[in-house]
Amino acid sequence: MICPKCNIEMVKGFIPATRLALMFIPDGIDAPLTIFGRPKEAVLLTNTPVLSAKRAESYYCKACEIVVTPVSRVIKGNQ
Repeated sequence: MICPKCNIEMVKGFIPATRLALMFIPDGIDAPLTIFGRPKEAVLLTNTPVLSAKRAESYYCKACEIVVTPVSRVIKGNQ
């Protein structure tokens, strides 16, 4: 994947979820109260890990120090 900020090739990797589902929650929205809760505004990055860890495929730009997680690839890679 090419970095959207500097146009340099990014390093492919993943963000592990070992206890809770990873999700992006916009500012001003409260975090869920339970491990299975999810605010309607949240963007799910992994399913909830039950018996094994889940992975959110991600890319890291060394130059910009940003991580990009393509949301369209998240759920199908965690099933």
